[in-house]
Amino acid sequence: MAVHEMLIHQHGVNVYGFTITVHNDLIAKSRDLITRFLRATKKGVEELPKDQEFAVQALVKAVPELDPVRERKVLERTLQFLSGKDAASGGFGWQDEKRWEQTIATAKSLGLVERPPVAKDAFTNAYIN
Repeated sequence: MAVHEMLIHQHGVNVYGFTITVHNDLIAKSRDLITRFLRATKKGVEELPKDQEFAVQALVKAVPELDPVRERKVLERTLQFLSGKDAASGGFGWQDEKRWEQTIATAKSLGLVERPPVAKDAFTNAYIN
């Protein structure tokens, strides 16, 4: 059976998908931990395209119940979403207030949030280096 993709960004929906969320208490107590975690995440994302098979095998080793064939397909389809124009202009992980406003408006219109946050309070670029 043929699979047809409909990528939402091709239809005017420009929302953030892959994000990392940190509780305010952890931010207050462990800024260095957050910085190191994000640095390691950035390095992993940058290295991922260079050796995709290693990445799949590492994932399956960590979670043995995963199917490596399926994970290769997932990686092949999702790799393109790990970078974009925000990363091109501000570096990996960079986020934009206007795009967050769009993300929040979309979530609100779909009934996914009852009390939408203020965009500037939903993200920070303070850890981007």
